[in-house]
Amino acid sequence: MPTFFLAECVLVYMAVRFSNELLRRISSEFQTAMCAVYEQVNPLDAFGRQMMVNLQARGCPLKGVLDSLEHQRQRMLQCGWKDARSENLLRLFNTCIPRDDVARINRLEMLDEEEEWNLLLQHYCITTARNCDSIPLFQDIL
Repeated sequence: MPTFFLAECVLVYMAVRFSNELLRRISSEFQTAMCAVYEQVNPLDAFGRQMMVNLQARGCPLKGVLDSLEHQRQRMLQCGWKDARSENLLRLFNTCIPRDDVARINRLEMLDEEEEWNLLLQHYCITTARNCDSIPLFQDIL
């Protein structure tokens, strides 16, 4: 039976070797599986460094945050997934939500700092992977 796995801001709190092992096990133990990972990314620019400092100060160190969308995608492939794609939330927000809905949302909740919102969305991503052709990839679903 097709199985969907969702990891919502959880893998980044594990050392990469442990999260990779988990991803490997899921890919190998389930014949028809799709995985979606939602987590922080891009810790090396100024905003990302400050994000890391803020989380560390709150006692939430990101032990497994990856540097880029490409690293996210490559990790899935190296862990045995057949196909993978990774997108930051800013791109998904700008391409997946109809402009009419964005305008309606903006009328309801005015953003004082749109630049900060955009920076925040660039530091979170959704990575999807599948281990068989019978399950659509994320871009196929949109």
